[in-house]
Amino acid sequence: MDNVLRVCEDARPETVITTGTAPLTAAALQALRRQGIICINYSTDDPWNPTQTANWFLRALPHYDLILTTRRTNASDFRRIGCGEVRYLPFGYDEWLFRPSARPFEGPAPDVLFVGGADHDRVAFMTDFLPAGPRVALVGEYWERYPTMRHHALGHHNVEAVCALTVAAKVNLCLVRRANRDGHVMRSFEIAALGGCMLAEDTTEHREIFGPDRETVVYFRSAREAAERTRLLLADPAERARLSAAVRARISHGAHTYRDRLVSILEAATRIRRPHSEPGQSVGQ
Repeated sequence: MDNVLRVCEDARPETVITTGTAPLTAAALQALRRQGIICINYSTDDPWNPTQTANWFLRALPHYDLILTTRRTNASDFRRIGCGEVRYLPFGYDEWLFRPSARPFEGPAPDVLFVGGADHDRVAFMTDFLPAGPRVALVGEYWERYPTMRHHALGHHNVEAVCALTVAAKVNLCLVRRANRDGHVMRSFEIAALGGCMLAEDTTEHREIFGPDRETVVYFRSAREAAERTRLLLADPAERARLSAAVRARISHGAHTYRDRLVSILEAATRIRRPHSEPGQSVGQ
């Protein structure tokens, strides 16, 4: 934190952008704002998630000029604690990392791929999905801890391997993180950017991003419905190819990279005018 203050005193930036639960205290943010610096937090994790909430961080949030949250569900929470300007800005994807690999996946293509850690709600989902659905490859941490999942767990893989697996998989399963109250996740954009055939959890945010059912992705509301719709997709290669092309075109042509997100953040910063009032109060466009 002291390093941030020293760098800002020397460099005199117009804007400071933090992400997630960045370790800037209320006092640090007040010091930055006294220098005339616009302070913005891109809230990529739910600050009220019981596994990561911290009172000092919640006390700091009202001292930002602008909160950009990746989830609509907690916008009212930010406003309730005194954040003056709160807007929704979805996740995106890294265009340099998440692109089809020049090296194809070696080995048999998985029928269904899920990439993500073994959160409790995801374990519960897979417990219901696996007996009713086809074989699943699980990439991520902690799946091997569960005896019924161990046979499906591939462990941790680097980004290149995940890209190759995503492209090779016949169906890519996209689950949100319930502990984070997510309506979409980073993986939502990463699968789409790679052109993976996606079976996505049916949420308002997913429908905003991908359109109605079967336009670019197939939705599900339960593990049993996911298993049924997976079987239909596996039996229809032409439909999988159509969906893959449609979702990749929608996302790659829709200004959804993190470069695009940064442009949006900086544009928002230029519209902020600091009022002469108590810290934490700001006005936007």
